[in-house]
Amino acid sequence: MLQMNVPKSFWSYDILIDVYIINCLPNHFLDFKSSFGVLQVTSPDLSHLKVFGFSYFMHLSSSQRDKLDSRATKCIFLGYSQTQKGYKCDDPSLKKMYVLRDVRFIEDIPYFSATS
Repeated sequence: MLQMNVPKSFWSYDILIDVYIINCLPNHFLDFKSSFGVLQVTSPDLSHLKVFGFSYFMHLSSSQRDKLDSRATKCIFLGYSQTQKGYKCDDPSLKKMYVLRDVRFIEDIPYFSATS
């Protein structure tokens, strides 16, 4: 978190991601099954896991933008939704949080720079 220069106001989202990942990983107390695997009978798919604090672009619908505005905006990845399938997105320019599935991740560029 410190190396990514993530502000402390976003650290609570990282704790939720940590709990989510712990519940997806095998546990020796459960005969090397995950907590989700015990509850859902099948093992969870881990291909959707992403790195916290990196940038991604979310698609803006036509109701959220004007004709000459860009169709995507840069957001901060904050985690996974607990109620639906999607990624939590914070858009600092609009000061809103979204849960979206249609996003494009850029996992080599952190959102927060060392100067912010």
